[in-house]
Amino acid sequence: MKKVYFLSLLLCLALLSIKGLSAELFLIDQIETVIFGPEDTSIITRSDLTRPALDGQFRTKEQLVLDHLIYQDAMRYNIVDEAMVDRYMAMIQRENNLTLDQIKAMFREYGYTYEEGRQQLSILNTVNSMVDFKIRSKLIVSEKEVRAYYDANPVYSPESYRIMRIFVPFTEGVSREALREEVKNKLKLGETIAGANYSEPFWRDKADLPAEKSFISTLKVNQFSPLQEDAAGIEIFKLLDKRESKLIPFEVRYKEMADKLRKPLYETLFDEYKASLYDNSVIVDF
Repeated sequence: MKKVYFLSLLLCLALLSIKGLSAELFLIDQIETVIFGPEDTSIITRSDLTRPALDGQFRTKEQLVLDHLIYQDAMRYNIVDEAMVDRYMAMIQRENNLTLDQIKAMFREYGYTYEEGRQQLSILNTVNSMVDFKIRSKLIVSEKEVRAYYDANPVYSPESYRIMRIFVPFTEGVSREALREEVKNKLKLGETIAGANYSEPFWRDKADLPAEKSFISTLKVNQFSPLQEDAAGIEIFKLLDKRESKLIPFEVRYKEMADKLRKPLYETLFDEYKASLYDNSVIVDF
């Protein structure tokens, strides 16, 4: 469609020039880049840069050029077809519970006609498929490599504590000394302290303990902390459970480590693929 528009515009201007006609021209759009690839010729216009993609993100010229290069490369493998777009749209409708009219409204919101929106979906899906085919399918990391990384980069789970906070407010008619003694006796006998606020038990990593609460790490399970006082009342902590720091098992970290090892390989393969696409195309900026 863009090529037809471009050629039609050139033809109109040529006719005006030949016939000596004058006309007042208004800029509707303009060509920014033409990509002469081995399979097709693609045109990037100003409107492509000034309207967002269907995910709401604006794209740079470099991103658009690369998408078109990958899309053209997909033509060599007969990946691009209308049936694929129909399946992709049906999947979007099904997974998001959308009607066709709602999808058309979404296209309009981002500045696309229905046909332009379908073309954008085709490019998006095709680019992802080609990246899977050309790059992700080659991202093979052996278990031996993952094991070597695990041994060289041990990670330990943090020491953590399951805590309950008890707060006993000061009240009129009861001296602080008397309340303090009552609290100590109740704690010693394992009885509930009248008027106290008992928190829900919660876990806290050692590294996340405030400096003034670091004494919690010295408590034994089921032990109460020393009484802490402020202007409002008495604060006590009880250690209910404790998790020691330990080496995280290989199986738990496997996916995270494998993904980390694949990342530099992905970047290398992607750069090589990108370079090959540029080498086999001519890109003209206006």
